[in-house]
Amino acid sequence: MAAEPVMTSAPHPDWSTKTYLVIDDFSIAHRMMRDMLRKLGALAIDTVKNGADAIALLKEKQYDVVLCDYNFSEGPNGQQILEEAKHRDLIGLACIWIMVSSEKAMEIVMGAAELAPDGYILKPLTESLLLARLNRAWDKKQAFTAIDRAYADKDYAEAIQLCDQQLAGNRLHAMELLRIKAGLLLKGGELQQARRVFEQVLALREQVWAKAGLARIHFLEGQYREAKKLLLEIVRANPAFLDGYDQLAQTLQHLGETSQALRVLEKAAQLSPYSVRRQKNLGEVAMKLGEFEVAEHAFRMSIEVGEYSVLKTPEAYLGLARVYGLKKQPEDALQTLGAVRQVFEGEQIDLRARIVESQVYADNGMTDKAQRTADEIRRHLAATNISLGTETSLEMAQLLSATGDVDASKEIIRTIQAQTLASAETSVLAVDNVDPDFSSESHQDALAGQTASSSENANLLPAGQLSGDVQSLYQRALTLIQYMKRNGYNSVSGQEIRAVLERAEKIAPGNMRSRQILAMLHALAAGRRG
Repeated sequence: MAAEPVMTSAPHPDWSTKTYLVIDDFSIAHRMMRDMLRKLGALAIDTVKNGADAIALLKEKQYDVVLCDYNFSEGPNGQQILEEAKHRDLIGLACIWIMVSSEKAMEIVMGAAELAPDGYILKPLTESLLLARLNRAWDKKQAFTAIDRAYADKDYAEAIQLCDQQLAGNRLHAMELLRIKAGLLLKGGELQQARRVFEQVLALREQVWAKAGLARIHFLEGQYREAKKLLLEIVRANPAFLDGYDQLAQTLQHLGETSQALRVLEKAAQLSPYSVRRQKNLGEVAMKLGEFEVAEHAFRMSIEVGEYSVLKTPEAYLGLARVYGLKKQPEDALQTLGAVRQVFEGEQIDLRARIVESQVYADNGMTDKAQRTADEIRRHLAATNISLGTETSLEMAQLLSATGDVDASKEIIRTIQAQTLASAETSVLAVDNVDPDFSSESHQDALAGQTASSSENANLLPAGQLSGDVQSLYQRALTLIQYMKRNGYNSVSGQEIRAVLERAEKIAPGNMRSRQILAMLHALAAGRRG
């Protein structure tokens, strides 16, 4: 076994030179926090009372320390503020985020812990406790300043090199550096290099994140049974490791073990019920299995928890409407569809709501209304010639099948199959550089010969499929990447790729595919410089 890195301590920082953001909706809490920080020498302290103002400031400034309350009288809670800050890449690796709360309930603490703040302190907060937590967090993060800058610039190749430099010279935080390096390699689609890092870590010490990383690579390579074996070991030995449950449920679905996936998601939702995505996923799996009570509760939880979350999703509303339709509650279904139109704007959302509306009519024996709505959708599509996203296309195929137009339904499925295969042929992400939720092999197998029944088509394409506009932007960027891989880097194409990714970022902020493509661009540019 390789020798474990030697750890040494680092001096504590001068806290008077750092910048601070305090997020709390009580003025008295602001004064108490400011007084504590000033006793530490702090000079640059900003305070805000809600999540919207916090996000606005985080967009403008980089903070060294954020102290955030958990409970707010209105708007997002502390967990959701941190969730949005991470989703939008507003805080870097070197930022210290400490959650301050009076909440002791296990599900609250676990929900906050899923987002990995640097500390979770129960009130009342004292100066000595705050200083101890700040010093502890600084000791862990002080090696990451340069890596943080490269990460903020989305220069992942440079960030990986800086990780290697730190590992070679200062081994104080070797495990954390290796974890960051492996994550960067995964973002860049470098699966084999990431595998070597995870294996290197496990040769030193049993680390659940490294084992889960190997499981993720097995999944991305289509080795679902190997992934399942590792993930079962992880959740049995680490019952509080929630990402293990999510990965296991996803893997089980790819193996066709949907009932087992449902039980895994139910267990995870019991441990940490305040995850918008997990509740949405639980609802979708339960609906597929006909467990409508479970699905209804999960979709309602996703909507409730997601009210102020950046991760709220129209799929929860649309899924809930479908459940109501299947439960013969058409009025509740139509009310839910009205709500999704209010919360989410856009022609695609309105179209998807209309499709579900027609399905609800069909489910409840309102054949004339179902057919009339389907015909209106067809006429609208013919008149506008809008580009349908994959999710909308699948929903339209289901509707056509439900209203008796099986041939048109199959034609849509064939079109999706052709588009998917064409994308796989032209995309440099198709095999090695895949999104975490994408498996091209299972994708194509699922598409072949399928018809548009709701139970069969739920897993044809990856969860969270992007809109047609974003897909087109990514495809343009990938075409330019391919061109430069054949003909060498050129600055004109490089500038166009950056412009395209900026447009995609405005539509789908924080999407990993943008990061992957930018990492490829940086690698091509670095190759030219080399």
